[in-house]
Amino acid sequence: MDDSMTADGEKNAGNGTNDSLNLETFRFKEILGEDGARKVAFVLLDVNDCNDQAVLIVERTHFPLNEQDWNTIILQSSLKTLSTNDIYSNHILFPPEKFTGIKTTLINPCTEKHIAKYRNQKRYVIHETPDDYKSITLPYLEKHQFTLKWIFNLLEYKAEVDRLIFDDADPQNGFVLAPDIKWDGKNLANLYVLAIIRRKGIKSIRDLTASDLPLLENISQKSYMAIKEKYGIGKHQIRAYFHYQPTFYHLHVHFIHVSYDAPASGVAMAYLLEDVINNIKLVPDYYQRSTLTFTKYMLLFCPECGSSLQVEEGSNCYQFTCHNCPYVQPITKLIKSRYYPKLKDLDEVLGGPGAWENAQITDERCPRCAGDRAYFMQLQTRSADEPMTVFYRCANSECAHRWKE
Repeated sequence: MDDSMTADGEKNAGNGTNDSLNLETFRFKEILGEDGARKVAFVLLDVNDCNDQAVLIVERTHFPLNEQDWNTIILQSSLKTLSTNDIYSNHILFPPEKFTGIKTTLINPCTEKHIAKYRNQKRYVIHETPDDYKSITLPYLEKHQFTLKWIFNLLEYKAEVDRLIFDDADPQNGFVLAPDIKWDGKNLANLYVLAIIRRKGIKSIRDLTASDLPLLENISQKSYMAIKEKYGIGKHQIRAYFHYQPTFYHLHVHFIHVSYDAPASGVAMAYLLEDVINNIKLVPDYYQRSTLTFTKYMLLFCPECGSSLQVEEGSNCYQFTCHNCPYVQPITKLIKSRYYPKLKDLDEVLGGPGAWENAQITDERCPRCAGDRAYFMQLQTRSADEPMTVFYRCANSECAHRWKE
């Protein structure tokens, strides 16, 4: 199996060689989940002769794109007929062995965090305030985040050196660019590469400030150039974004082909690189002050063994069940938690009382005094694929009415 990097933070041991792996040392335990759209299954395995477990991720590879491979498939495949009707018929095609391989990632040994991540669960929309990040998210990730050893192996040239597309060795603003394991490296319509920064200490977009603009602009400029040179795909066919919340907390940027509907690349999951740069230029500490929206699985942990709890249907009601010990907790009442954050003043969101002093002025009619001039500022207040919000303040000092569109 190919020892490759995953976008989620797992790294299989090895140096990227094609050594084979014997799966006879594992036993099937359960199917954690599957993604029908991506043709992916997540399987939990027991490891023989020890108490370890492993997660096997299997995914159907993409169809070949060249004429020679298709001629081979047509000439050497067999068909099993399922049904026929007039000019239409349905079959199962059995291609040559060369085309029957299944792309596989093995996480061995895995942890309870891996099992919880790949198990089918309901998602919830979370609105994380800066206070939530400091009091809830940050303490949790410092205690439970995935290991970052595989990242430092990559940055220190201890593994996967042959996979690097581009390498900027600058310790402050440098990064490496490498294919994500979700991409087969052949189908350019599904192009997926990662830019991983060299500097330590920046966990996510929450840590970014104006001092990091040279880093972000360096990633943007050089990554687009490297992708164009390597694959012939221009900037306007590439979507670059951050995940928030990311799976591993070492800043990285996803670059995908604009036609590829990659996992977690939609609303409430992806924040476009260009929007992040623009927001920080407008408000230097934008991501320390903003409420960020994302989707997340609800994770509860067993009070007996610390494993993740699953919601399952019991004999009389739903219940929390631990798959690692006998703990079961019936759900007999509504469980909820609400927090109502204090709303900030608009001027505070825009950068403080002095923010309007350097604002541009334009021809815009004030809805209160009918003045024909107004100051304006633009800010990304919604998800990455929504337009920016324009804030106005009447240029008439006696009015100073504020509104937005």
